[in-house]
Amino acid sequence: VDIHDGFGTPVDVVVAHNKVVRVEPHKTPEGYRWISDKVRFSHDALSSNRLEAPVVRSREQALVFSWQKTLDALARSLEKAKLDKMAILVGAGVDLETLWVLSRLMKSCGILHIDSHQRKLPQAFMHHSGMYTFGGPLERVFEADAIVLIGVRPVYEAPVLHTLLVQHYNQSSVPIVAMSDDFFMPYGDNLGPHSLHVQQMLNGASAYQQCLENAQRPLFICGYDAFSGKHGDLVLNAVVELAQRYTRAKGWNGVAFVPPNMSFVGSHDLKLFPKTTQHLSGYGIAQSLRKGFIKSVLLLGYEGIPPSVFSGALSVYQGSFATDVARLSHMMLPEYAHTEKTGTYVNAEGRLCVAQKALTPPEKARDGVWILQELLRRFDGDYYPRERSDITQECVQFYKDTFGENGEKRTYIDSSQEPVRLPAEMWLTSLQNFYLSDSISMSSPYLQRAAQRVNWDRGKQGVW
Repeated sequence: VDIHDGFGTPVDVVVAHNKVVRVEPHKTPEGYRWISDKVRFSHDALSSNRLEAPVVRSREQALVFSWQKTLDALARSLEKAKLDKMAILVGAGVDLETLWVLSRLMKSCGILHIDSHQRKLPQAFMHHSGMYTFGGPLERVFEADAIVLIGVRPVYEAPVLHTLLVQHYNQSSVPIVAMSDDFFMPYGDNLGPHSLHVQQMLNGASAYQQCLENAQRPLFICGYDAFSGKHGDLVLNAVVELAQRYTRAKGWNGVAFVPPNMSFVGSHDLKLFPKTTQHLSGYGIAQSLRKGFIKSVLLLGYEGIPPSVFSGALSVYQGSFATDVARLSHMMLPEYAHTEKTGTYVNAEGRLCVAQKALTPPEKARDGVWILQELLRRFDGDYYPRERSDITQECVQFYKDTFGENGEKRTYIDSSQEPVRLPAEMWLTSLQNFYLSDSISMSSPYLQRAAQRVNWDRGKQGVW
């Protein structure tokens, strides 16, 4: 599956001599679906910028040690730095089995601070398990009779969603309007990413108002950029109020969220996020590292932090690629890449997806599940490491018991918490370099060269 976007689009990986030759969209009975250039071309990172052996930095020297010595030294260092002053940051592409063991490690060691994204998200959003999913099957796009895109660019962030929007628009001329940064949009109009347009809808003064008035099943599709940041709770309340006001079909859920990657839903389902305001978010962890309040940090393929902030703290990078963050960490723990193991992920629909093993991993790399279990065993003498397949079965049972066979037990926000008025100066998105947003794409020479040639408005390097 494509782990770069939240829908887990099926892809075929073509391999020759233990090297990925190309990545293609998987053919379904309905035909081929789009995949992004990000997944199509980032596979060159697998053979060009890998972490292949455990490394410990000492006095500006990088020393290679055995796994036994590295993990023993790590356990001693974490205990010395105090586990209650430790933080964990989870990056894109971490499979569900690894997240499952990570949650056990947190409970055993009393680690409080963990996050999987850099910017703050509303507490109500994270504590309702249906809000951070698409709210149902992807095909429900075809049932919508009016669509509003807020803070999301489907052609980049969810190509399979973009394909369905094009089909629905061409077949039924469904009214579609976007409030996002500029992107290729062969359907409807893009009003721009300013909060003014959302406020006009709330006030009943939008040019799109008549379409909403005539709709029975409006669908407000929101991206990570819509709800993250300082005023994310206000945008969330506004979207919930709009969906409640204009939905007339019984049982219709008018809010859909597009997760930024395939780790997002799984990490939130396992409560790997700041549960209260006393727990630090990704931004808060970075600030606390800079001020010295956090003494150690474990980075699971996380790239959304400048290496300079953890110069005074113990930093441990567990991942597959030698990114700038990895090279400047005190310890580097090489794990299997997503193509080198059979792993489970949770997609935007809340369904479990399995990515099959395609490559043989480097000799000295280890499964992320094994690494965390070995570390956990050093802190909890009663813990007995298990096979990945056993953990997978436990995860599957957990999902059936907690969320139901088809996600029918997921919860949603029924109504806006308070009257909404958005700040007039607020922008719904913050421009980011989407094609260099995770460790895989950052390690891809092809995508790095392409991104250098492109500049977005506001002077930031952006999407190819």
